[in-house]
Formats: sequence, C-alpha cells, structure tokens
Amino acid sequence: MGLFRPMAHPAGRDPLENPLRSLPPRSKWLVVNEKRSEPRKIVLARAEVRWQDDTGIARVSAGMLEDTSPRGACIVVREPIVPGTSVRVVRRSEDFTGVVRNCNYDGSGYLLGILRDPRRDAEN
Repeated sequence: MGLFRPMAHPAGRDPLENPLRSLPPRSKWLVVNEKRSEPRKIVLARAEVRWQDDTGIARVSAGMLEDTSPRGACIVVREPIVPGTSVRVVRRSEDFTGVVRNCNYDGSGYLLGILRDPRRDAEN
C-alpha cells in the first residue's frame, strides 16, 4: 500500500519525452497530408467578398483571406454563401473573381473554398 511503481512506457521510451520529436519533419507530413493539387500561399489579409444572393440583391461581407494559389483561395466570412455562387474577392493588393466550391462553419466563421475564374481574371 502506498507504493508507487512507474508504468513501463511502450518501446522503452521515457514517458516525459516530447512525443513530437518522433514525428517526421513538418515539411514532409504537410506534403503527405495535403490533398490539393497545388501549394497554397498563406496570406492572412483582410478582404471583402461581393456577390448576389438568390433574389438578385448585391451582398458584401468582410472577411479574412487565409490562403491563396493560382487556381483557388480560402476566405473566412461571417455569413454563409451558397456553393456555386459567383463572387468577387477584393483586397488592397488584388481582386479576383471565382465560384464558391464549398462553405463550412468552423466555429468562428464560414470557411469558403473559392475556385478562381481564370478567364475573368485575365480581363481585369
């Protein structure tokens, strides 16, 4: 009674050892877990999303552009936008058009996956 015996740890490792040390370098697991066909550039910039709702009313929502690539972008907004909706994303250094591919609530806002429209961007 009252005796404490430490439990053996799997593979003979110290239980207080940092478990993250055994993971491969971050660059390797990001590539392995990445499902996108092209790399994204982290932006984290304020942006504005403009679109027309189902009734034809022009809408605007402030948001945070999280990442971007030549063919797509991810932006967080305060209200949902129906997938398939054409949008214009405007920020200080650029603006582009695209189509909302997906819209998911993440607890702090709606995460929009946007597929850029290369034809309309070429015109701008």
